[in-house]
Amino acid sequence: MLEDTKTTTTSSGRYTLITGSSVLLDEFKGKEAQGEVKNFPLGVILSVTTGILLPCGNRPFIYNLYDILGWMTQQELSTIGLLPASEVCKPELLRQLPHLKEVDFTSASFRLASRVWKIKNWESWLNSLEKKYGAQHPVQAF
Repeated sequence: MLEDTKTTTTSSGRYTLITGSSVLLDEFKGKEAQGEVKNFPLGVILSVTTGILLPCGNRPFIYNLYDILGWMTQQELSTIGLLPASEVCKPELLRQLPHLKEVDFTSASFRLASRVWKIKNWESWLNSLEKKYGAQHPVQAF
């Protein structure tokens, strides 16, 4: 049950972070990290911007979400905090990397496995996107 929302203005715009009694998120402060960037794999960034969790590297994809969303918000997030943080970070990622707005999923086919939609040909699909856009992208924290 959601109890309240907190709206915060950062240098990048105004964002609302949804909090509740079971969500142990700090008040969204977003440290200004001007000029501070960290590189992230394209698959990790697309997991946030598309909502489709893409495998990337040898780690379980959930850890990649902790990395990028924690970096951007400058918070240590709990699992339940990933969705609200991704909703805050998605528009900021697309602002920083506007060319990723044109990513097209029509060439990817999906299948239902273990109640989760997965991309059948995700490796070739992601490889073609990496050739077009690059494998790594710098992401600035709020």
